[in-house]
Amino acid sequence: MLKSIFTILIILHGLIHLLGFVKAYGYADITALTRNISKPMGIIWLIATALLVITAVLFMRKNDTWVYFGIVGVIVSQAMIFMYWQDAKFGTIVNVLMLIVVFFGFFHLNFKSKYKTEVAAALAKTSDIPPSSLTEDDINIYQL
Repeated sequence: MLKSIFTILIILHGLIHLLGFVKAYGYADITALTRNISKPMGIIWLIATALLVITAVLFMRKNDTWVYFGIVGVIVSQAMIFMYWQDAKFGTIVNVLMLIVVFFGFFHLNFKSKYKTEVAAALAKTSDIPPSSLTEDDINIYQL
């Protein structure tokens, strides 16, 4: 349930960033953004959208790279928010929540990597199999 809420929140946040791109290129009159947005800045708003949506998709698919896209997405998103603070300051709340989840995800990823390394070493000791010949399936048998 929380994963679904988090994913929806990230996607909505990303789609809100899309408004900066739409305004910069004049596809619609976005009155919620009062400052003028140049076309190059509009591209950066679009990049923030892409990073956040990709993060959400990877997160739901349990792909470990979501953490890295999430970190970059938060940085780009928050940079845009700082530049357009008057209009976008409330996006900081979502970025802080996202950053907390990303940090926990990063620590989990680090823990999982260390765990797999230690399991491979233990298997190599007990079975006289060189660690380099162990496959991912051999290690995954002992996952938490």
